[in-house]
Amino acid sequence: MGLWRSGSVVAALLLLGRLTGFGREWLLSARAGASGSSDLAIVLLTLPDLLVNLLLGGGLGATLVPVLQQLPPGQRQRLAAQVALPVGAAFALLACVLALGAPQLLELLAPGVAAAQRAAARLPLTLALLAVPLTALAGVSTALLNASGRFGLGACGTALFNLLVIAALASRLPLVWAVAAGVLAGALLRLLVQVVGAGQLLGQPLLRPWLVDRPLLRRFGGNFGFVTGLVLLPPMARAWASTADPGALSLFNYASKLVDLPLGVLMGALSTVLLPHLAGNPSAAAIGRVLRLSVVAAVAISLPAVLWATPLARLVYFKADFSPLQLQQLGHATAWAFVFLLPQALVSLYGTVFAALGRTRPLVLTAVVMVAALLAAAPLAARMGGLGGVMAAYGLVYALGAVLLTWLTWRALGQAPFREALGLKPG
Repeated sequence: MGLWRSGSVVAALLLLGRLTGFGREWLLSARAGASGSSDLAIVLLTLPDLLVNLLLGGGLGATLVPVLQQLPPGQRQRLAAQVALPVGAAFALLACVLALGAPQLLELLAPGVAAAQRAAARLPLTLALLAVPLTALAGVSTALLNASGRFGLGACGTALFNLLVIAALASRLPLVWAVAAGVLAGALLRLLVQVVGAGQLLGQPLLRPWLVDRPLLRRFGGNFGFVTGLVLLPPMARAWASTADPGALSLFNYASKLVDLPLGVLMGALSTVLLPHLAGNPSAAAIGRVLRLSVVAAVAISLPAVLWATPLARLVYFKADFSPLQLQQLGHATAWAFVFLLPQALVSLYGTVFAALGRTRPLVLTAVVMVAALLAAAPLAARMGGLGGVMAAYGLVYALGAVLLTWLTWRALGQAPFREALGLKPG
């Protein structure tokens, strides 16, 4: 299947995943609006993916997919199994440790929520943490599927997860318990479907030959640093937003979801298909075409969305019990989020390109700069501009990262990809 056809299939499945994710946010907003309860529900809802992406996540996929693609099918399964066993054990141990420190974890992720509400969420948090090792193992199975060209099974995992969360939210369970139960059930279903689709990983000897070598670990280290930096940015921004007003963490999340829908579908599809394509055949022409498509699509989406941000937020979250002030804040935050849609798309694209080419140092440098910039800007932005200020600072950090990665791409690959993006003849 060609690059663009594969991208279309993945885009359709990712769109389904984003729409179901949007549905869960809509249902959450309808049940709890923007409040301390919704803040805690969002923390529980995003925690397993946050932890796995923070410590493994896209770094694992960006590392494994190019390596797996170069192996014959039997060795692909063996390498995936050799990675899955320690990954599952490590994340199971992490979940146990975090469950013991649940009060401190909740205080870190939602400092603006009342202490009594955080205390009531300890047991639901422990239940949600059971999904952490399941989510980590799903990352390994997704990498194996993508390396084998079976993009659809990996791309449908988000929709399966979200559908079970929606079912739990529609139940009569208390909000945080419903979220925790949905997260655990969704993570389990996603993993089972992907493991069955990937084939029997344990059907061959696991330890001989041992395929996890030092170059693979070095490559993972670089990709890990970049992905970890990007994963840190949203919870850092949400945490600072929670100090502005009660429910501000939820409003930040609701505004982000409006941008995540087009961004996730566009860049998720391109990144999923482009990574194995470039690993097998690095091409400045392919990079340039994807760069052009990303810029045109991001601009076409963001311009009208910025102008109509408040009506869009009001239309989408019409069932939510927002106060007039909260609706105004949500509109401002949504506008700022769409202003910086293009930089977010470019950072995602450049990350995929460098990961496919095995050049991880530029990614690590960019991640360090972006995290440091948000750490410096977010506290001041929260004090001076509240929720809108935090969202603007978050976007500016992505703009900084996009500029830095554009320069690093020019240095690494020359002008050929940019000439292709502009439709110019090769120099």
